[in-house]
This record gives sequence, structure tokens and C-alpha cells, in this order.
Amino acid sequence: MTSFVLLMGKIYNLINLMVERHMALTEGALMFIFLLPQSITVMLPIGVLGAVMITVIRQCVDSEVIALRAAGQSLWRYSLPLVFFGVAGVALTAVMTVWVQPAANASFLDLQVKIIRQHAEDTIIPGELNFDFGKKVIRIGKRLENNQVHSVFLADQEVRPGSPFVVADRGTIFVDQKKHQVVFRLEDGWMYTEDPDPAIFNAAQFETLDYVLAIGGRGTIDTREVEERWTWSTPEVIARMREEANPQERGKLEMELANRLVTPWTALAFALAGLPMALHNPRSGRIGGMVRGVAVVLAYYILWIACRDYSISAHGASAILILPSFLIGIMGLGRTWRLNLGG
Repeated sequence: MTSFVLLMGKIYNLINLMVERHMALTEGALMFIFLLPQSITVMLPIGVLGAVMITVIRQCVDSEVIALRAAGQSLWRYSLPLVFFGVAGVALTAVMTVWVQPAANASFLDLQVKIIRQHAEDTIIPGELNFDFGKKVIRIGKRLENNQVHSVFLADQEVRPGSPFVVADRGTIFVDQKKHQVVFRLEDGWMYTEDPDPAIFNAAQFETLDYVLAIGGRGTIDTREVEERWTWSTPEVIARMREEANPQERGKLEMELANRLVTPWTALAFALAGLPMALHNPRSGRIGGMVRGVAVVLAYYILWIACRDYSISAHGASAILILPSFLIGIMGLGRTWRLNLGG
């Protein structure tokens, strides 16, 4: 259920792309696969918590924990397999955050650029107004050789004070591989804008003007799904962080690195917290433990959001992101210690 909820928005968006923008089923399936690691890194720690709690609750119902304690075994020994399971969850989540997710994000952006370029080449028809790219209207006169078009008009769909109107003699659609963008490069043209004084109309001539294309409206490919720094490998993030002189950009890179390194430890924290929350008397109900589990997940993400916001405002205190996992893990160890003493 958690997996379905996390993926529902992405599935709906991709279905819209296939229906509204006639995207191929194979391309939609690939985009979905490339976005999966983002959800998997969230689901894995929650899955560890759920598995630990279900196992402990079941063994409590079968009185296995009571039998173990009656035989003189401590909860610490009982918890060892669960801790190892949490460590395995850390390792698997780390593989996702450190290696798999950046590679998948890069593949997603590459495929997105390919789709947008193909869409631009197929849908911008000479002599017709096109409204498929952002909030712009585009018209071309005719197509030339070498992917060039002639007589280009480009303007905002909603005309407001200061809205630009662009006319150009020629234009070329190309891919900026470095920035993962599809660019409409206009040449030999004019840009017209309305002055605050309605009687004045400003005109500026240009030799080259680059406009970044993005599919807009229904069936949007939301470029915010994947930001560029998410596509960099972890060694590249570290290298760029060392070279970055801008404190704000360096803080973003530190946040990205901290996310990749800190997120996996959530699995161990949840495993430590799951054991004492799931322990209960066989005669009592099972619902209480599951409710406590949901509460721990909510508390973790509320704490994480608070730490992230503080880190952003503090410009570089990214190490604080480990605090939610640390607190949840300490809480689990403390409750296990009390229960082991018979409290």
C-alpha cells in the first residue's frame, strides 16, 4: 500500500503523457523504471520496520518470546537477528542512494530530453500555432535543411505588461547534453516588449537567442522530478563540493551528499525501534503495536523535515540530518533496555 501511494502520482503523470502527448508505451515504462529508485529509498526503511514488527508481533502471539524469556534468554540476544536485518537494510538502501539512484536520475533526464526534442520536431508544424511547450505559443514558416526552421514567432500565451514577442529569421532545435535541456536557438531576430508607458513599444535586435523547451499543460514532464545535481555520481558530488566557491551552492551539494549517506541509517534506526514497539502480551490486541509503528514513521519524517529546513537556513549544517535516525535508534535501545529489565 505504501509503495502504491508513493508511486501513484508518477503513474498518473506518465499515463497523461502517453494519452495527451502520444508518448510510446516503452518510453513511459522506461521513465517509470528510472523514477522507481526515488520511491524505493523511502520504502526500504519502512519495509524494514514493517518486517521487524510483523515478525515480533507474530512471535508474541505464539508465545515464543515468553518461552525465550522463561528459558533465561535476554532481549538483547533475541534482537541480534533483527539488528542484522536492519544492517542489511542499511547496506541495500546505501546501494540505492549512493549508486543506483544517481544513475537512474541521469537516465531519466536523458530520456526526457529525447522525448521533448522528438515532440518538438513532430508537433511544430509550419503555418500552425503550437501551444505544447510551457506557456508559449510558437509558429514557424517552413522547415529548412539541417533541422533548421524559417520565420519563427514566439510569444507568451497570456499577454501581460512586459510580455516579450520574438520573431526570428531562423531557428534550430538542439540538445544541450551538459545541462540536459532541449534548446530552441533563434537567430537574426527581434524581441518586442511593451513599455510601462503604453505609448512606447521597446524593440531589441539579437543575433542569437536560446529558449529552453519543456512540455507544459496536461501531461507535463515535470523537470522538478529530477534536479541536475541528483544525476551526479557520489564521487562527482564530493569533487564539485570541494571546488564550489559559492556558499549557497556548496550548501546544496552538502545537503545532497548528506541525504545519500544519512538516509540508509534510517533502516537500522527503524529496526531498533520496531522490536520494543511490537512486543506485547499475547492476550492483548496487535493493533497498538502497528499504530505505534506508524507514529514512529510520522515522527521521523516530521523531524527530518525540521532538520532539513534548519540545515537550509543555517547554510551548511547538513550533518544535522542524522539526528532523526539517531533519536529513533536511541529511543528503541532505551525501551529495549527497560523491557529487558522487566520494566
